Amino acid sequence: MSKDSIFCSKFMPTWAWIDDCLTMAEWSASWQIIGTIVGVGVGIATAIKIAKDISQIRESQVASDALNKSKYLIDLNRRIYDDEDLACVIEKIDNEDEILGDYEFSNKSRKLLAFFEEIQYLIDENLIKEKSAHHFFGYYAKKCFYSDIFWRCIQKDYENWRLYLKFVKSMGIDVDSIVGKEKTDDVNA
Repeated sequence: MSKDSIFCSKFMPTWAWIDDCLTMAEWSASWQIIGTIVGVGVGIATAIKIAKDISQIRESQVASDALNKSKYLIDLNRRIYDDEDLACVIEKIDNEDEILGDYEFSNKSRKLLAFFEEIQYLIDENLIKEKSAHHFFGYYAKKCFYSDIFWRCIQKDYENWRLYLKFVKSMGIDVDSIVGKEKTDDVNA
């Protein structure tokens, strides 16, 4: 058997745990250890970078979703004023105009109620926030609910206007005492 040759390096510092003269097998093992340490370090740095990137992507998505929801809410708010029928009803409801009680006008009023039901549907599907919907549309939803003229030709009940009544109820209005208790379980759903 041949004796292992010892190779010395003048670049290797002489520390207590590192010898500057090693056999070829020891040098090979040393470089493997150094390579493994560097590889693990690069892997950890890469994992941290990936985690940060994923976090930024998620934050960006959340911000984008919030912006889209806000744009949609603003579009809905514009719609209530841009749609001739809806704008007409909210003008009449503000003034408690007697025309609200006319049968011919009731289709426009029903269209406004359907609009409020659409708002509640969007809240239920988490597409818009309830607090924002109350801010943008609560005033007119309440005005409609309390207007006797508005309801002359429209039946105020859970069977026809469950989502509208749920929307009004979510604003703290005691709907059950006014409408009746006959289908309140649907509103709480």
